[in-house]
Amino acid sequence: MYRIGICDDERGTCAKMEDILQKCGEKRGLKFDISVWYTGEELCEYLRRENTLDILFLDIELVSTDGIKVGNFIREEQENIETDIVYISSNSSYAMNLFRIQPIDFLIKPLDERRIEEVMLRAIKQYERKKQMFDYQIKGCFYKLHCKEILYFYSENKKITI
Repeated sequence: MYRIGICDDERGTCAKMEDILQKCGEKRGLKFDISVWYTGEELCEYLRRENTLDILFLDIELVSTDGIKVGNFIREEQENIETDIVYISSNSSYAMNLFRIQPIDFLIKPLDERRIEEVMLRAIKQYERKKQMFDYQIKGCFYKLHCKEILYFYSENKKITI
């Protein structure tokens, strides 16, 4: 299962992205858990609660904060280099400002289904290469651990400890 996030203040763009990603997953027999946010603050709050995403489609021009600040929050404050970020914008002039955040791609609006699919498949390929991860869920929050960090599992009274 791939956890995918979409953050864009245009509801139509979010709906289109979600539809394209669902079709892409269905075509290839992949399961996607897609979450949508319309503000950067909502997304950051979700991530502060120790939730993780595998791939994030992030608009640069959000209403109250911008996608660059959100990207900096992910990379610097959370020290998360695992989440692949794909920026979205109707303005290509932002591309040079994104090097520090290390996005895997930059999509220009209006969105092209073929390009979204290409980016998604590349992101999945990269994810599979680094997937030495153990994914688990506790009370609706998703977590990941590198397999090399796990020494053992044990179970006691229906409680599993890693």
